[in-house]
Amino acid sequence: MHDDPIRLEGREELWKQLSTELKFFHGTSWENAQGVASHGFTESTEGRLGRGVYVARKSKAQGFAMSRERHGSETGGLVTCVVTFSDPKFVDGDDDGWQLEGHDACRSRATSRSGQMEWCIKSASQVRVVAVDKVECGSPEADNAVEIVSLEEGAPGGSSVAVSRRPP
Repeated sequence: MHDDPIRLEGREELWKQLSTELKFFHGTSWENAQGVASHGFTESTEGRLGRGVYVARKSKAQGFAMSRERHGSETGGLVTCVVTFSDPKFVDGDDDGWQLEGHDACRSRATSRSGQMEWCIKSASQVRVVAVDKVECGSPEADNAVEIVSLEEGAPGGSSVAVSRRPP
């Protein structure tokens, strides 16, 4: 698994030669994050890259998780996941036709809604949840999370869920 998608950026031909596993993040409300931990992701039907599971670098996902305005909750959730794909498309803006072209993921440097890089993964079956952090909205870092949910292998989003308090 590659932890640093930045080092491969700009090397589209290398991406296409790999069946790739990368670690990404998804920011949402704590309630939604708990649902993802229990049942796995559901493909979004909205977004500038069409239908799929949206993931990004940690900094962008933290921003989503910490934004009350974005998800309407007092507490956010930062989902850490591993995505698998073999034929990504690389674009510089909005693109909702990549799946019809046979790609299983799409990475945009920016969209009309966001100036930051994001990925859309075709199927929820390509996304494995590995952890969920509880994030207080407005906190400077998701590393100050008060709870961690770890998942064991096996079920839709993992398997069994273990919740533990993170030390202050």
